Amino acid sequence: MTALFRTDSEYLRCTGQYTIADGIKAVALFLFCFVSVYVLGLLCLTNLSVAFLNAANYISYVIQLLVCLLLLWISRQGASSVGLTGTNLGKSMGFGLIGTVVFALCVLGLHVAFGEAQFGLQRIPLTIILSFLFFAIQEEIIYRGYIQPRMMALISNPAVSTILTAVLFLLAHYPVKWAAIGSFSLTILPPFYVICLLLLHFFCDWVYRTTNCLYGAILLHFLYNIFSAMLLAS
Repeated sequence: MTALFRTDSEYLRCTGQYTIADGIKAVALFLFCFVSVYVLGLLCLTNLSVAFLNAANYISYVIQLLVCLLLLWISRQGASSVGLTGTNLGKSMGFGLIGTVVFALCVLGLHVAFGEAQFGLQRIPLTIILSFLFFAIQEEIIYRGYIQPRMMALISNPAVSTILTAVLFLLAHYPVKWAAIGSFSLTILPPFYVICLLLLHFFCDWVYRTTNCLYGAILLHFLYNIFSAMLLAS
């Protein structure tokens, strides 16, 4: 049982090698992503076509990912430093599936508690499923793969670092709505959604932290996206 919660030794070794400069780059990456999403929100206030806005959305997230990869290149850090490694792949995918089941049960419980949905399933177009995969890969590489471990160089306490990254991950989902309403309100996201985002971070962080392999976290994130979209809104 303890193996389910023991931080992987290679993960600890890697986080111990990061410098304050790496931590600053992680914060800078978050700020870049935050501003990028805010700009997307401002574009939504224009008369631009839906097709253009959808394209701009994908382009923005691709640019964010490219900036992350550029920071890796500048720091001479390989793909394994963001968890893209075959080591512990089976364990990571297994933990990802376990996490998905537990997380899905938590989401169902939250649906009941908040009265968010009736339980039924709806079909999702393939294009939407592919977009879910892309966003899962993008967010896991940036937040769990890059930002989370490097924040340890600024905040040595693992629990505090994890909580702070959870807050950053949550904040990254506010800018579009802030731009749309023209004010900065933390209550603009429903409590149900806020709790789900925080839980998503902690579950994905657990998978990555215990295996030092990001693929399981990507799988969990991807399946959560699909599962949440399949629940029929009441």
